[in-house]
Amino acid sequence: MHGRIALRAQRHCRLITQELIALTRDFSIKRGITGVLTAAVLFGVYRYVNSRFSGSVVAKLPFYAPAFMHGLTHMGIEGKDFLDCSAAFFYVLCEFVCAA
Repeated sequence: MHGRIALRAQRHCRLITQELIALTRDFSIKRGITGVLTAAVLFGVYRYVNSRFSGSVVAKLPFYAPAFMHGLTHMGIEGKDFLDCSAAFFYVLCEFVCAA
């Protein structure tokens, strides 16, 4: 009697394991598709913001950015005032804050 119960429990455990593997695979596929769609939408928004506010100062930074970041913080802006902030940097900054 105990042998049949143990065999039945093993079969049940195998079925649950197989079902869990299938559900995990389906979830991974859906998560990947969602990630790709999110990246595409964010890239589109970035392109729109960059084209709409290209060459204009959208914010003043309260600090001097490190020299290696001047390319992003001052992208497309005329002049040498590195406290000026481009739309590209502001967008990236907002994305990092929202992602955290």
